Amino acid sequence: MGMPSWATGQAARLVVLFAIGIAVRVALVPLARGQDFEVWDLASAATLQGTDIYAEHPDYPGGPYAYFPLFLYLELPFQALAQHTGISFTVLGKVPILAGDVACALVLAGELRDRTANIRAVLVGTSLFFLNPLVLYNGAFYGRFDTVALALLLFAVRLLRKRKRSAGLWYGLAVAAKTFPAFVFPGIVRQARGRRLWLVMTLVAVLLVLSAPYLPSWHAMLSDIVLYSAEKAPGALSWQTLLNGTTSIDTLRLVSSVLLAVYLVGAVLLARVLDLDPYILATLVLFLVCSHVLLEQYLLWPMPWLILHVWTARRIRAATIAFFVAATVVGMVANPHIQPWGRSPALVTAGFAIICVIYLLTVLVDGWRRNNGQVLRPNGSESNSNGAADTDVVPPEAAQRARQR
Repeated sequence: MGMPSWATGQAARLVVLFAIGIAVRVALVPLARGQDFEVWDLASAATLQGTDIYAEHPDYPGGPYAYFPLFLYLELPFQALAQHTGISFTVLGKVPILAGDVACALVLAGELRDRTANIRAVLVGTSLFFLNPLVLYNGAFYGRFDTVALALLLFAVRLLRKRKRSAGLWYGLAVAAKTFPAFVFPGIVRQARGRRLWLVMTLVAVLLVLSAPYLPSWHAMLSDIVLYSAEKAPGALSWQTLLNGTTSIDTLRLVSSVLLAVYLVGAVLLARVLDLDPYILATLVLFLVCSHVLLEQYLLWPMPWLILHVWTARRIRAATIAFFVAATVVGMVANPHIQPWGRSPALVTAGFAIICVIYLLTVLVDGWRRNNGQVLRPNGSESNSNGAADTDVVPPEAAQRARQR
């Protein structure tokens, strides 16, 4: 039997894609480091000296290290290597970040291959992420590690869909890397039918084990992780910045608290009406609408699921592409590091919030149609309630419900 096409010429194209992406990153790595990267540098250096960075903050230029310590652990060997070799930590400290980029792109390629069986979709979809200018800016240039958590979350979802018990471990690592994977917890738990208690226990165990060295100062650690962001005034790309100066800070905090409650309720309700992929996408977009601080790095979070939606939700393909482009453009033109627009241009913040709401409604309507208006033909193809053929790929959850009907 001959080798499948994936294992021959098409695989070579994917290797070329990754080679190009890695080469671009290698060129960008030594050029700059953002304020967030200064935190990684100071936090890892202080940790090597025996300092509890949650209880005793180093002299950070901005806020504290506001995450569980997983990424800090990843940085420690590179900080030690930098101190003993003289190689710049700007270069060495970005190695885990570049690894996150590569891992995220690899898992995304696997997801595209499994769901579409389309080699072109794999190549184009992976390039949309791996060569995306906002991804390159955020990681290789600025030095943020969102793709580390994204890769772990993508892999956890992949295992969860295959009903692997190890999904809980990888989801726990995703939450331990950065907080945002916890935002989709209701949908993850709903998907883990029959293993929900195991997933929750594994998540808690992972967070406790990784946080063990800092449990004596757990109050300070939770304060940095939870309260630091919650107490911020509206900032960056959030539409709530339009309210700054129009009312008191107490009123602004009340508005932010109400919207946070709306988000939490929405995250639970969405898990009841959407399958896992559209749920993750919709929940992350809802966060972009409700968050009182919206940094350009947050726009990366829904990108893998946007790319998957381009090929698996074809009825809303145009809207998905438009939102993907909008997120990329907004993140690149409204940041303080390489553009003069600043972080809160009024037209951009208001316009992007409207775009988020429109796309969120689009995903909800499409999800409702997929779950309630489609039946599965005996041969596995789809049709809608009127019997017309549909080109969307049926999510596994929707297919199972269709078979039950």
